[in-house]
Amino acid sequence: MSEIRIGISGWRYVPWRVDFYPEGLTQKNEVKFASRAVNSIEIRHQSFCSPDFINDLVFLSLRGGKKPYASGYTGPALTRWGELQGALF
Repeated sequence: MSEIRIGISGWRYVPWRVDFYPEGLTQKNEVKFASRAVNSIEIRHQSFCSPDFINDLVFLSLRGGKKPYASGYTGPALTRWGELQGALF
């Protein structure tokens, strides 16, 4: 059975210190906090570039609909991603 992980493309984003992280959380603890909110965090390191790691792996990085990093996805777009996910897994 395939496993789907949904995560974030990093964890050190200044605006998140207001919107996501609790007040007073130190920067060194941000990744620990984020790892409890999602089940994967892109951390893209050279040691992962090996056939053993990428065997049977599909990686999708969605960054926004029409305007990357600034817009979401429409209902039809999300439906299409769901259909593609079903075809992949």
